[in-house]
Amino acid sequence: MLDTILESPLLPLLESAFRNGSWLDMAKEAAVYHSYMALTRAIARQHGLIGCLADISKKYKPAQTEPIYKLLNKLNDLASIFLSCLNQQKEIDSHSEVPEKLARDVTKTQEIVVEAIEELLSSLVNENFIEDALKLPIQLQYRQLL
Repeated sequence: MLDTILESPLLPLLESAFRNGSWLDMAKEAAVYHSYMALTRAIARQHGLIGCLADISKKYKPAQTEPIYKLLNKLNDLASIFLSCLNQQKEIDSHSEVPEKLARDVTKTQEIVVEAIEELLSSLVNENFIEDALKLPIQLQYRQLL
């Protein structure tokens, strides 16, 4: 399943959407971006698919220009700035309701993705630790694994 997603146009689509630097353009297409956020959260919640959000091997085409988690971090920065400005306003008008919901959705998605990426990195470190320990002589394996 992972290879299928990595070889599909899905990830380049998300990359392109998340690379969009205009909050105004995103707010105009809020429903689409909410769908992108929901899809990203779904991927992040599947342990076997978390790698799709991280750095991808160059063997997959089209080549990844920037990992989704990094693009999402940048979007989250935009969302934080927008929410900060919104909080400084005394009165929220109806025009800022849609972008506010999108900003909160971006923040929620980014938190889930960061947690998933950290879990992935932790599991990789643990796998390497065990593999390295098993290469040691038996006496040292015992000490290392305790």
